[in-house]
Amino acid sequence: AEYWPERFTMPVAMTVGGNDAVVPPQSVQRLAAVLKKLDRPVLLIDRPEGGHSTTYADAVEAFEFVMGRVK
Repeated sequence: AEYWPERFTMPVAMTVGGNDAVVPPQSVQRLAAVLKKLDRPVLLIDRPEGGHSTTYADAVEAFEFVMGRVK
């Protein structure tokens, strides 16, 4: 996904943990930054102390962000 961000036309929400040992958080942060530059609807929830998990509250926020922008 990071290599073809121009293909993203839908709203995107991502959660990232700074201590994620599975998915490098920098790759998610880079993708979010590029999508913002392309003026795509994107939400990045960045938890520097987090790992490879998402809280219920963050999942709800991400879901509401996407669903609020789907036409």
